[in-house]
Amino acid sequence: MNNVQTPAMTLVGFTVDVNPANLQTAIGALWQKTSQSGLLQPGKPAYAAYYNYGDKGSTYTTLVGVELEAGSPIPEGCTELSVPAQSCLELSCKATVPDIQQAWGTVWSTVTEGRAWKVDLERWEGQMGTGTVRVQVGMNA
Repeated sequence: MNNVQTPAMTLVGFTVDVNPANLQTAIGALWQKTSQSGLLQPGKPAYAAYYNYGDKGSTYTTLVGVELEAGSPIPEGCTELSVPAQSCLELSCKATVPDIQQAWGTVWSTVTEGRAWKVDLERWEGQMGTGTVRVQVGMNA
C-alpha cells in the first residue's frame, strides 16, 4: 500500500445503498446500469465511490460514474458527489473481480486504525479484465 494525496473532484453517477443482505448483487447491478446508460466513456477513468458509511462500514452508499467536467450538466437520473482532497492508502490491482475482492480484503484486514470513513474510491483505467483499478482508502490526516 502507498500513501497518496487525492485531489478534490466532483463525480456523477448512479447510486445504490448497500448492506450485508444485498452486497453480492447490488454493486454488480449498479455497474451494469451505469454501463448501459452510456455514462462511461472509453479512454476516460470510471469511478466507484463508497460513502455515507454506517457503523464501521456495515452499510454505505455506492456511486458508479465519472468525473464531472467543469460547467457540464448533471445527466438525468444521476447523483452528484463532491469528493474532498484527502490522504489515502492506495492499492493497485488488475481489473478483475477476484483481484478487486482481494484488494478490498486486504483493506478490511489491515487498515484498522486511522481510516476516515468518509469517501473511499476505486479508479478504473481500461477495461474489465485488462485494465487497472486503484483502490484509494481515505485516511485521517
